[in-house]
Amino acid sequence: MQRPITRGAAANAGLIFHIFAQDSTSTTGAGKASVAFGSWACRYIRNGEAISGAITPEDITTIGTYAAPTANTNVRIKAVDNTNMIGIYEVQIHLDWVNTTNACQSLTIYLTAGGVAVLPIQIPLRVLDAQTAQLTAAQVATGVWQDATAGDFTAGSSIGKSLYTSGVVPGGTNGLFIAGTNAATAITTALTANIIGNITGTLATVTAVTNTVAANVTQFLGTALTETVPGYIALAFKKVFDVLNATWTALSVNQTGDSFTRLGLAGVGLTNLGDVRIANLDATVSSRTKPADTQAAVTTVTTTTNVTNAPTNGDLTAAMKASVNAEVVDALATDTIAEMAQGIPSATPTHRQAIMYLYMAFRNKFVVDAAANEKKFYNDAGTCIAKKGLADAANVYTESEAVSGP
Repeated sequence: MQRPITRGAAANAGLIFHIFAQDSTSTTGAGKASVAFGSWACRYIRNGEAISGAITPEDITTIGTYAAPTANTNVRIKAVDNTNMIGIYEVQIHLDWVNTTNACQSLTIYLTAGGVAVLPIQIPLRVLDAQTAQLTAAQVATGVWQDATAGDFTAGSSIGKSLYTSGVVPGGTNGLFIAGTNAATAITTALTANIIGNITGTLATVTAVTNTVAANVTQFLGTALTETVPGYIALAFKKVFDVLNATWTALSVNQTGDSFTRLGLAGVGLTNLGDVRIANLDATVSSRTKPADTQAAVTTVTTTTNVTNAPTNGDLTAAMKASVNAEVVDALATDTIAEMAQGIPSATPTHRQAIMYLYMAFRNKFVVDAAANEKKFYNDAGTCIAKKGLADAANVYTESEAVSGP
């Protein structure tokens, strides 16, 4: 079974897929239903690497929604529908399994379970996503294209032959220029000369590009300016675009006539703004202070008053303590705890989990299977959620650590 995945695939973009588990006892190829996640054994290997250690299976909360396994030593697996799609299981693998180097071109996953035919899954690992069929910016920048016939971007490679037919390495004389790690990083002298030789002319006619590229207004207009005093705006425009003799200063515009009349003569205007008007402005602003009664009210607020249930000396008030106690009593007397799900009991449970495991063992169905040498714990619905192996040897009775049911 093969299913290509892009190396470095993101969640829900290749890390979740479906498999068919065939019933090993069936002669018609029927699927095997109701194989719990804890019943699967899994290992994987990538080409050029050693086989992985044992992979721990985990449950899937919602079919079709990717949730990363707890660690890269875990895999999620669950039956899709034991009535309408018997034998179809959803698998969710960890990102680290495919986030590998370019040398690894395949991932093989080996799944086994009781009553299921051996299920090897070979997954080709590719650079490009076939659905988008385009290189990422990072792949283009680093020249990450693999070729089995010869080095990347060489005349002998199949990639190179598809890019150019002259047999010239990209970047060489008459060759194709490609930017990137594996390509030449400079345009040849002949190519540069060809570009310069074919772009000639003034900017207006594109017939002779020289060191004077529309450097002033005359070259833009094709004639000299003839404005007199009324044309100083055009003259200023000319000064701005005189790039060969740049003079973008106050002197660029004639400082006579209308250009400064609004400032007034003999100090009238900005230079004579002071005295009465500035004094009035200062007095007006200064008068905008806070009223005396407001200042007094602000300065007299030195302690908090009228704050309900305010604590004193860092402790809670009696009313606060009563409120907290009421909430605690309500949580203990009213709030309920949900039953624990099927799975391996945690070595570090929360208080709720620890209490519920004890309560379920006391209340629900409890079976000691002498034939299987197992002690089984059930939920209210009658499903085995966990079990412990039993042993009695040399007068020593032993109960093993709990594992997931059934």
